[in-house]
Amino acid sequence: MLVKSPGFAAITIATLALGIGANMAIFSVVNAVLLRPLPFAHSERLVSTFESLPGFEGTLPRNAPNFHAFTNRNEP
Repeated sequence: MLVKSPGFAAITIATLALGIGANMAIFSVVNAVLLRPLPFAHSERLVSTFESLPGFEGTLPRNAPNFHAFTNRNEP
């Protein structure tokens, strides 16, 4: 039947190829982001610090100079 209608066969093969390719791409992203553990020792202890500015709504990621000043003032 596929030999008798090559247009239908081409569309069927292209649809399957696109579906399989999209499925593989989505799984690769999910695997890399959600399923695979982070490549750090004790990755459950990683934290993210933020700072807020007066008159600014929201938070900003802490920059390196401010982070070093914060850690120098912090007592163990």
